[in-house]
Amino acid sequence: MNPEKVLDNVFILLGEQFWIHQISVSHEIENGLPAIKVDANQLEQVFVNILTNARQVLDEKAEEAARCGEAFEKRLVCSISRESRQEHEYVIFEFADNAFGVPDELKTRLFDPFFTTREPGEGTGLGLSIAHGIVTDALRGKIWVEDNPAGGASFKVALPVGEAPCASTS
Repeated sequence: MNPEKVLDNVFILLGEQFWIHQISVSHEIENGLPAIKVDANQLEQVFVNILTNARQVLDEKAEEAARCGEAFEKRLVCSISRESRQEHEYVIFEFADNAFGVPDELKTRLFDPFFTTREPGEGTGLGLSIAHGIVTDALRGKIWVEDNPAGGASFKVALPVGEAPCASTS
């Protein structure tokens, strides 16, 4: 599957939400990316969970800025690149916002089931846990979060090139 196609499909689903919420979205796609062997529906679910969280946190940052009488331009950069790590090649998807970032003490807990930073009733804490399970178990990849130079969070998904996910044997 063409990595860019998966991202395009997600923005067919979510693009209008980002437009309505006045979030500037840009794409940085490396040329000549290899195809990846993934279930597109599973990967789209991962990206929908990540992007929905990004939209929510960007809205929260804008509300905070407005309360302080400050302007804030909500931005999201979606990039896809190729990287070699420990003799393996990966396609890396990165979703970088310019909101708050993630405190170090929460980075390891973000992917835990039912962990949420939202108020009760505003989130289940399952979105990133489901995304983690899909990426690591079904797609044999890696998912993590880092701080970025824009002051926000960068969620990264690394998927191996040239490997098909293992079929479930339940």
